[in-house]
Amino acid sequence: MQFDFKGKQYETVVCSPEHEQATRKALRHIQRFIPGYWIGLGVMFGFLLASNFVTATNWFVLAGFFSLGLTMVICPFATPQTVEMLGMRRSLLFVRIAGVVFVVVVLGLALAFLSK
Repeated sequence: MQFDFKGKQYETVVCSPEHEQATRKALRHIQRFIPGYWIGLGVMFGFLLASNFVTATNWFVLAGFFSLGLTMVICPFATPQTVEMLGMRRSLLFVRIAGVVFVVVVLGLALAFLSK
């Protein structure tokens, strides 16, 4: 199967027409959510950078990592090496689970800060 992504041609092996359809659907999904991915990363870096200039540093750092976790859940983009090792579906699931772990840890830390 050959496909075009960001102006570059790529080639991959698929085992069936159903697999090819699923792969093309996943690529369309990824292309649709790329702007959200960059916005999420920008918000995260914004909070982390702003944490250097405010007195509520912990809250800004937590907000940055919460943004990262949400970005990982909404836009689960894995590295090509992860996709090669786990396959596309498992790598997307892995990234989503990691995002949920980020969000849960951040919420736990926020509750710990509030209980002080």
